[in-house]
Amino acid sequence: MNQQAAKKFFEEHKIRYVLAQFVDIHGAAKAKAVPIEHLEMVLTDGAGFAGFALWGFGMGPEGPDYMAVGDLSRIEAAIADVMGGSAARLLARSLPGVEGFR
Repeated sequence: MNQQAAKKFFEEHKIRYVLAQFVDIHGAAKAKAVPIEHLEMVLTDGAGFAGFALWGFGMGPEGPDYMAVGDLSRIEAAIADVMGGSAARLLARSLPGVEGFR
């Protein structure tokens, strides 16, 4: 699915948020709700997670954000009411040590 097809999918299903999700090094799912107006950012820069809050990463509060970049080939509608709107789950790939890991 490309970005244009994703936007059409969101419109058809009245989806207002994507749940940017990844699995941490301990197998626990981590997610955050991102308004679909920021879809392009999630697909390029990624959704930022506080690196020091991810158990096992060994970062302090001064450490960088952990960026999870969305992967449109792994998107699905989720039956959820997120802040008054439907959501879609967008699985992300994590990029430690690369441009997106700041």
